[in-house]
Amino acid sequence: KVYYAVFVFDLMVILMNLQLAGRLRQDLAIVFFMGIFVAALTRRVAVSFVSALALGAVYIAVRNHSSGVSGLWESGQLLDLPFLLIASIHSGLVAQEAEHETEARQRLLADNGSLTRKLRNHFFESHRHSQDVKALLDTLPFAMVLLDRSKGIRCFNTTAELVFGIERKCVLGSLLSQDPELAG
Repeated sequence: KVYYAVFVFDLMVILMNLQLAGRLRQDLAIVFFMGIFVAALTRRVAVSFVSALALGAVYIAVRNHSSGVSGLWESGQLLDLPFLLIASIHSGLVAQEAEHETEARQRLLADNGSLTRKLRNHFFESHRHSQDVKALLDTLPFAMVLLDRSKGIRCFNTTAELVFGIERKCVLGSLLSQDPELAG
């Protein structure tokens, strides 16, 4: 979107300068916009350059036919060609950059979707393994209490409930130091 705003601003400045210099004529405006149109359609700088050269040649041929070769040189109409060339190349560059930006955004969105799916699958797989480990610990014939680094109780198996006489839901997530029966 920024590219298009810059393009419109540049286009307005060029047209305003041509108007102030008294050089903006209908035939030049048509050729000028055709160059920009081709650049926007192709979205390639090289094609924009070639089309600007071709449009310039057509413009010179039409002006030569209507005013003769000497009229081209005397009126300075050949000085219009650099404007055409610059505007076409700039338009092609803006369109090309906008297309690259759109493609990059689409790739990022696709990558984001792919990574989200992988993360979701990993989370569900991890959760399934966690449930398997808890089921395994519940089958052990001895009391098993697992603590995290901060000495919070993360696992309390069925045998631990019987040995300590405390329900699992009462101690899970609490700190070992908070429960005097377990800490002592």
